[in-house]
Amino acid sequence: NFHLGIQQIKKSIILTFLMFLFSLTVLEMNQCKIAEVHNLAFNGLGTLRSLKLGDNNLSEVPSEALRRVPNLHSIHLDRNPFETLASDALTPVCSQLKRLDISGCSKLTSIQSHVFQGKKTIFLDCNAKVSRIFDFLI
Repeated sequence: NFHLGIQQIKKSIILTFLMFLFSLTVLEMNQCKIAEVHNLAFNGLGTLRSLKLGDNNLSEVPSEALRRVPNLHSIHLDRNPFETLASDALTPVCSQLKRLDISGCSKLTSIQSHVFQGKKTIFLDCNAKVSRIFDFLI
């Protein structure tokens, strides 16, 4: 297994660097001040099982980039400023997803319906400020 932790790096380096890490299983990019993730940022990372993007500046879940990583078991988006977890944020992404960490997302107030459709079991580390959770347990 290959594990990579990246902190305080330039956004322009990430795309080029990640394209060469085909055996990567865990990628930590916490506290990197990332505001957006390029759609192809995780292209070719089919072995990636855990993605940690906590404590960044993501205003939305990078759903298009996540579509390129179908074998993720764990996604950590904690302490990011997005407001809504849209119904298509994780679909058809991550059919093997077991854990989603959205704790500490101070602006998150809504989880839309069907976010977890097709998932049998998921551990959700959530934010206490979430006031609207639509019927997502389908």
